[in-house]
Amino acid sequence: LSAELAAASAQLLEIADALQDRALPGGARTLREARVEVLALAEEAVAAAVALLAPGRRHWRMPEAAAWLWADRRALRHVLGRVLADAVRNTRNDDWIEIALRPVEGGLALVVEDEGVGFAAPGGDGVALAADSRGIGLRLALARSLMEAHGGRLDVEALPKVGSRISLVFPAARLRPDTEE
Repeated sequence: LSAELAAASAQLLEIADALQDRALPGGARTLREARVEVLALAEEAVAAAVALLAPGRRHWRMPEAAAWLWADRRALRHVLGRVLADAVRNTRNDDWIEIALRPVEGGLALVVEDEGVGFAAPGGDGVALAADSRGIGLRLALARSLMEAHGGRLDVEALPKVGSRISLVFPAARLRPDTEE
């Protein structure tokens, strides 16, 4: 019950933040940048996904090392929540969902991989990319725009009957050592 309460509380806080943003002149949204510990954020997002998944079950692999980013915690929590919701939606009971931190040229990627059903591939080539205007492209449109606001990007790869990989790619300017304030 405590995980469900935590997930509901997080959703209410996000709604309150969104209402506050809309109350600003012109409905302007701003990034509230702060030091964010990625592993803690991932653990919160998984706890929320698990609470909403009940009575279903997924197995989770989490990053082993901590990383810090300079970012808007609320926006990243929303992005990761949307990505995990897609992973849960496209997997079955007892499937694995892995969250990993991987260095990429010019930055760091927070990668979510699942062994689910993947997505229908346009054109029949077997790979569905984020440019698809239907399906995952629409479900993750806000997540993509939030990543772009951080100077990053959201990459999607999926193979039908194999699973998907969604990468939240952050530029090097967003990386912070764990001791920096």
